[in-house]
Amino acid sequence: MSVEELELGEVVDLVRRERRLAEDVLRRVHPRDLPHVLLRLPPGDRRRVISLLPEDAVRSLLVEAPSELVVEALEAIGVEEVARHIASLPLDEACDVLRKLPPHERRVVAERLPEGFRGELEPLLAHSMDTVGALMVTKVPAFNGRLRVGEAVEEFIARVRAGDYYTDHYVYVVDDGGRLIGYLSSSELMASPREARLAEVARRPVKTVSPSASREEAAMIMARYDLMELPVVDEHGRLLGVVVFDDAADVLLDRHAGDLERFGGFTREVKAPYLAARVKTLIEKRALCLIALCLLEALTVNVISMFERVISAVVALSFFIPLLCDIGGNSGSQTASFVIRSLATGDVDVHDALRVAAKEAAVSLGLGLILSPVLFALGYAITRSLQVATLLAVVVVAVVFVASMVGGLLPLISAKLGLDPAASSAPLITTIADIVGLTLYFTAASLWLLPSVA
Repeated sequence: MSVEELELGEVVDLVRRERRLAEDVLRRVHPRDLPHVLLRLPPGDRRRVISLLPEDAVRSLLVEAPSELVVEALEAIGVEEVARHIASLPLDEACDVLRKLPPHERRVVAERLPEGFRGELEPLLAHSMDTVGALMVTKVPAFNGRLRVGEAVEEFIARVRAGDYYTDHYVYVVDDGGRLIGYLSSSELMASPREARLAEVARRPVKTVSPSASREEAAMIMARYDLMELPVVDEHGRLLGVVVFDDAADVLLDRHAGDLERFGGFTREVKAPYLAARVKTLIEKRALCLIALCLLEALTVNVISMFERVISAVVALSFFIPLLCDIGGNSGSQTASFVIRSLATGDVDVHDALRVAAKEAAVSLGLGLILSPVLFALGYAITRSLQVATLLAVVVVAVVFVASMVGGLLPLISAKLGLDPAASSAPLITTIADIVGLTLYFTAASLWLLPSVA
């Protein structure tokens, strides 16, 4: 029986049963897993499932989902419903959801928000998405330093019960002008003498950050100093809010994902999850890099053609071109991965270029000497020529050395020029290693093997 043949009451009962079934199933799905489930459905089915979600699941979806799913949620449940859900979120999460929407839809949804809530959001939305100002939470416990501990405890407990704070792990102490004096954990507050002043028991903040600082900078500070929260202060030292650990962790994960994409050869970061990304978008972001590398690899072809006479005289030399190219590319990419990671964690900076070069010189020579007897054995087993085997054993040391130096210094040069070190992609390093390695290989062959063949 088709839906058209059903009576109206039966249709209503069917929809209700499906809604109850959907609610029952989706309650078993963790909110963070819900976007991954939806992304595996066709777009039409996604919108239908979103329209069946219970309210708490919709709120979780808006917070956790990528922008593509948030736009689909807007289409599925309407502007009024999305605005209502956003108004029930903490300010920083509401700000994040709005930023996921295209500009026009963002304005339409913002107009439907309660006026007071919209007024609180506007200062956060004024900050660039990549800055701490857009990441911080503003509803935090902050008390005047002249207040006695007993009075602060009473107010703190009352406001926690009322749900006034987004985070209550730490209590911040400020002066009459709102300037940050120090902080103490909520447990330290409870254990402090009730007659003491807050300024007397507060600890000085380990680090602070300005709202204009980058999100990555704040996340790295928190990771380096093992901070659960990082206070955000203006140029006068007034407390504006804090960056919390879970947001900092998300920033580091996004940074890591973006670095991997750029290191893999993407010209621009793909914001959307793989399953949600459009085919056209993936093509656009990968094509330019592949074209550039294709043109650059033409130099490799040119190098080989320059030594046509050597290859014609000793055909066995061509057998080992892929082997040397792979060794050089892998060596350079390994080194670049270590250096990019060290730059990201702050273990090295651009001023350590000489130290990096010295260390990689030692490491690459050690690796080359380990690979040398392996290449000698392979060369002799395949060609039965001591000359070719010896040539391979010598050249592999030079190839690993050059490739490692390129892989180690190219990210540092990029950072010095103000570019993203991760943009020193693995394909680029591999291409450079191919050109240099093959030039060394055939030059050595022409000087050593060609005269003996002639």
